[in-house]
Amino acid sequence: MSRTARVQRILALEEDDLQALCEAVDAAILDGGGFGWLQPQGRQVLERYFRGLLLVPERMLFAVRLDGVIVGGAQLIRAPRNNELQAMRAAELAGIAATAIITNEPAEVRR
Repeated sequence: MSRTARVQRILALEEDDLQALCEAVDAAILDGGGFGWLQPQGRQVLERYFRGLLLVPERMLFAVRLDGVIVGGAQLIRAPRNNELQAMRAAELAGIAATAIITNEPAEVRR
């Protein structure tokens, strides 16, 4: 049986998606790589964090869905608008990452 995985940008969180995202983050934290946290933060903290993250213009939240269920996530933090050099580099890296996700191929980062 084939499983379907896809990455999507999250613009709003439904309750089921929020629960799945919180569970994925807790699992990642326990495995040593969850958004910079060392210990699980509890559901209320994670809910506030992700709802707040969606309000920040310089941040984008992405989710990995396996058969329609969120199993992981990542955030892209764009450089502030007043930092043109970093903003250009961030846009370039975002394009490279998007190409890698869409094509399912490793992308080369050039300096």
